[in-house]
Amino acid sequence: MKCDICHKAAATIHWTQVVNGAVRSMHLCEACARERGINLEDPGSLNELLANMGLATEAPPPASEGPEPCCSSCGLTMREFRKAGRLGCPSCYGSFSSELEQLFQQMQRGERHTGRRPPGAVVSVPSVDPADVQRALEQAIAEERFEDAARLRDHLAALRRRPTPPAGEGGS
Repeated sequence: MKCDICHKAAATIHWTQVVNGAVRSMHLCEACARERGINLEDPGSLNELLANMGLATEAPPPASEGPEPCCSSCGLTMREFRKAGRLGCPSCYGSFSSELEQLFQQMQRGERHTGRRPPGAVVSVPSVDPADVQRALEQAIAEERFEDAARLRDHLAALRRRPTPPAGEGGS
């Protein structure tokens, strides 16, 4: 396979990106990869790699906006996080929560995990009060939302079939 840039040398570096279900692949020779700033010995963070290839999804904020926010515990700035691809401490999650939330939404399909779990992982299921489901069922019937009522009826039946955990146990 030939390099996608020079079309001469053999491609030895294969890069694939999936964005919103669209797959984009590039096949580069070592020389073209080096010209684009890809360090083949230590490629660094994915963010750095994408920035070097001109594919970064987000540019750093302009310097004219004032002082950049930083973590109150370790002093890490968002610009440093983007460059390194790592947070400095647990407090960074709170300090950069809005930026991280946007980043996670771009990277993941949703806000909640719905895929596989590691074998043996304990899944915490929130406890649901059957009385709350019963009230929601009655309200759905009164409002003639019969599809919702059928779903709530089935959910209530499943809750009533489930054994009650002994006191002090169970999920919450």
